[in-house]
Amino acid sequence: MNTIHESTIPACRLIIAFTMSILPISISAQGPLTPPGAPTPTMKSLDQIEARIIVNAANTPGDATNQFIITAPGSYYLTGNITGVSGKNGISIKGDDVTVDLNGFALIGASGLGEGITVPAAHRNLRIHNGSAQGWGGASIDCDNASNSQFDHLRVSQNGVGGFRCGAGNVLSQISAEANTGGAGIRTGDRCTLTACYAADSGGDGIFTGNSCTVTASTSVSNLNGFNITNQCTIIGCTAVSNTGVGIYPSDNCTIKDCTATLNGTGIDAGGSSRSLIANCAASQNNGDGIRAGYGCLIISNDASSNKNGGAGIETLNTQNRIDSNHCIFNASYGIKSSGATADFIMRNTCFSNFGAVSATATANYSPKSGVFFGTLSNVNDAGVSPWANF
Repeated sequence: MNTIHESTIPACRLIIAFTMSILPISISAQGPLTPPGAPTPTMKSLDQIEARIIVNAANTPGDATNQFIITAPGSYYLTGNITGVSGKNGISIKGDDVTVDLNGFALIGASGLGEGITVPAAHRNLRIHNGSAQGWGGASIDCDNASNSQFDHLRVSQNGVGGFRCGAGNVLSQISAEANTGGAGIRTGDRCTLTACYAADSGGDGIFTGNSCTVTASTSVSNLNGFNITNQCTIIGCTAVSNTGVGIYPSDNCTIKDCTATLNGTGIDAGGSSRSLIANCAASQNNGDGIRAGYGCLIISNDASSNKNGGAGIETLNTQNRIDSNHCIFNASYGIKSSGATADFIMRNTCFSNFGAVSATATANYSPKSGVFFGTLSNVNDAGVSPWANF
């Protein structure tokens, strides 16, 4: 049996007294346990997180010419493919501030001249993205009347009147257009920006733009013309291959930089262009001229070689052009052929092993070989020649 020594009793009494002193004098009663009312939801609904409207007969009813019509601003989306009805458009947008998320689904056309998506009157602030459209009698997506809008991550193919169209002041990215007959794969109005787009096997131009557009990092293959860009346009880092007409076809005051144009009818044809810049491009193995220039163009640091069927590396069709620091070899005609014998500035170029029209074996690197503004023609190994010499 355990016993407590008498000497420890005062200490135990002290501990008990201290413990009692820190305990609350009274213990309050708990509050009522009955809830004040029915439980309420604590989570947000899907509409509160992202309010969107399904494109269907109930929400977006159609009419005699359209399967579905969107009239109110808002965000709309598909929950499945839309299969076209003969003679009708798929979706008609008749309002501003509309977003249509195809949600990975397709608009599949039927016979007749209907279009997958159409904007029949002027509207702005639209976005169409994330899906595909194919097999429509008209264009897959015809937004000629849309402005200040965005179109991205779209695939259009096998349509009767071109692939994708939009109006002025729009932004396009990652749009692919393939096997669209009767028109351009991608066509825009003025002041548009196109990035990472692709067009192939079109009945017309691969990519056609209005004035003052910018095209970057895009590809156009096996069309009539690869890129048909109009006035004041910029095209950078693009590729045009195997187009039967022209790879890159600019109008006046254009900038063409860091592009590849090969196996086309003509590589880069600025023959009808004035005051354009063509720089750091590869225009080789085309079935005609590598590069053509019109009036007052700057053609600098390009490789224009191995162009066939009587094609020159670089040919000017007018005067006052500057042809500087280009490399032109193994062309079927001249390396550089200037129509302005005394009015094109030709300097610091390298041309060799080109064959002119005089003889199949005669070397004809330049035509003419001299002129008022023609830099000294020298051998590469010559010492002490002018820094402006051609070789």
